[in-house]
Amino acid sequence: MRKLAVYPFTERISFMSRFSSLIVDFDDLLLISSQKSELICETPHGDKITTDWSSVAAEADAILLVQGIEDFEHYLNIIQAFQFKDIYIESELLGEFDFAGASVKINTLSKPSEIAPQTTAEKIFDIDIPVISIMSFGVESGKFNLQLLVREFFIRSGYNVLQYGTKKISPLFGFNSLPDFIFENISFSEKIIRLNHLIYKEAMAVNPDVIIIGAPGGIMPYNKYLNNYFGEIPLIIAKAFQIDINIISTYFIEDSPKRKEYFRSLRKLCIETFGCESTIFNFSNAYASFNREKNIPEYYLLGRDSVEQNLPKDDQIVFFNSIFGINENEALAHIEQLLKSSPEQI
Repeated sequence: MRKLAVYPFTERISFMSRFSSLIVDFDDLLLISSQKSELICETPHGDKITTDWSSVAAEADAILLVQGIEDFEHYLNIIQAFQFKDIYIESELLGEFDFAGASVKINTLSKPSEIAPQTTAEKIFDIDIPVISIMSFGVESGKFNLQLLVREFFIRSGYNVLQYGTKKISPLFGFNSLPDFIFENISFSEKIIRLNHLIYKEAMAVNPDVIIIGAPGGIMPYNKYLNNYFGEIPLIIAKAFQIDINIISTYFIEDSPKRKEYFRSLRKLCIETFGCESTIFNFSNAYASFNREKNIPEYYLLGRDSVEQNLPKDDQIVFFNSIFGINENEALAHIEQLLKSSPEQI
């Protein structure tokens, strides 16, 4: 039985516990908190959370380091304790600290896949398989949790799923992350064509019932401080193939007289921009703001009561919350019904 340790375990990566059944190559999770008590608690899914990383190092076969603490030296201490085990580091953490001097091998979670070659061909292939895209207002909006939720639902329902995720740890859950060329300095049109060719080739090889694809970044600038790269990657995905269902994870927006019209206008904009009539919203518990003093975005995670009290209600739009499971089953059933009635017929 192979065991994977995760450090530090926080609410930000609660999906590791909730969707542990999707994890491949490991049979058990060992969750390590950075808090100061000896045993914090159990997750709602039965995984124990401890702070005793030295004992976990003796038991685990590998460790995944993720964002969550600001003390780089502490990460290095953890790496030293796990030096004879497989060490994986989340890409977001690699972007925050330089681990080049750690003197240990950093493993990759990349899942081998066909790489779309550079091409001058202009042809866009028709992909006659239902496509679900998962987009968001921006980072830290519960988008990866949502991708795992939709994956779990369709796999449990017996569907063959081809999926591309927004995080480099996607292969840990059995699917590819988006190819690197999406983020490279190449033309907009080349990214569209190469993505289309890549997914068309893989779809022809595995004959999936449904394709699920996550879009990194946000669908548009959230405000003048958070530009989300002006929504480039979601637009590339929408141009690479026809989207059948677009699920958009929003930030938490408190109820107000103008909010209903805001979401209706946003839905109309998304339909026009991404060419998908079936657009629904995952109302996340993440509140986004910008700290002008520090010149950085800040995100706050709110509790279930706040989400329940503020979850939008609209007879024209489906809203749900994937973190606390609010209206979740109804939304998933709605998604499946929409796809069954689509021209591709799953």
